[in-house]
Amino acid sequence: MGHGNGWMICGGEFSVEWLNYVNRKITSQEMQDWVMTGSRADKRWRMRKIALWTCWSARRGAYSSWYEAFGIRPWQMNTLSGKNAGLFFNEDLEFVRYENKSKGEVFFYGDPPASVAEVAAFFEKIWLMGEHPWPGGADPNFSIQFAFNVTRGVFNPAFDMAGPVLIGCPYLPFAGVYDDELMKNDFRRVKP
Repeated sequence: MGHGNGWMICGGEFSVEWLNYVNRKITSQEMQDWVMTGSRADKRWRMRKIALWTCWSARRGAYSSWYEAFGIRPWQMNTLSGKNAGLFFNEDLEFVRYENKSKGEVFFYGDPPASVAEVAAFFEKIWLMGEHPWPGGADPNFSIQFAFNVTRGVFNPAFDMAGPVLIGCPYLPFAGVYDDELMKNDFRRVKP
């Protein structure tokens, strides 16, 4: 989580109060360089799953986009290839509960009110635990599309105001145990 745009996560002073966890500037080109450098020549360099909770992270920037930096291909559902996916945003992403009673303004995710950190944690929990989450449980064969839909249902209308978009394979499960099958476009074991 951090302030950002189509090609850079902008730095600033680290602040838990303002939920700014990134205290330097990181460009999508730098990220792409780091991801590619960290892989061996005989391995794919694409990251498997991403959730980038920054403003305008789905937009194309001056040099490259965030989804390109992480190696996510929008057209991968029609190809025999490794599958990956990411959650990005097309608009401003409000980071904290906002309430100004004197002006009659209130902004929050869901009911009861939640910050974007709580929304992000919920998204991960549902993707890992599936349809019936319980403490210590896991059902990691649910798709990222399922987690996205449940998160939208719980935290709207504020969630949709941020323009969330999934890029990549919507059937990507949390666990990677069926990745070889997914490469062949076999999604039978994934719970949509």
